[in-house]
Amino acid sequence: MKRIAAISILTFMLFGVAQAEEHSTDHHAAPVQDQREAIVLTAAERNMILVEMRQFLVGVQAMIEALGKDDNKAAGEAARSMGRKAASEVAPELRAKLPMHFKMLGFGVHDQFDKMADLAAAGGNGKILLDQLGHTLNKCVACHATYQLPMER
Repeated sequence: MKRIAAISILTFMLFGVAQAEEHSTDHHAAPVQDQREAIVLTAAERNMILVEMRQFLVGVQAMIEALGKDDNKAAGEAARSMGRKAASEVAPELRAKLPMHFKMLGFGVHDQFDKMADLAAAGGNGKILLDQLGHTLNKCVACHATYQLPMER
């Protein structure tokens, strides 16, 4: 009896998977078009922006790890690496191509990292730093929701 029940359950599961796969292909007939604003850049300019974004990710990871260990000094160093000084390395030609809102979000993020670095250096509370990091990441989310950097065609 147990064997029949197990076979029935297995058959039901396989039938359910087949049905799910059959239905899932129906939903992929037309790809969803990306509605975000495209910022058209050269390959080198696009790469520079993407490198900076990856550096932000590395810095945020370092900050979270440091804050988890109550190491404000390391958290502050990670924050400082993402501050306004990092933004000054953008070539004027590239800066001129970027939408004003994009630049405002970016400079706001750099400024907030400098403020977090200052707070950490002053012995600020790790929970407050983590809260500020969360608010700063809201700007990253807004930027990624608004803009895309398409590949050159």
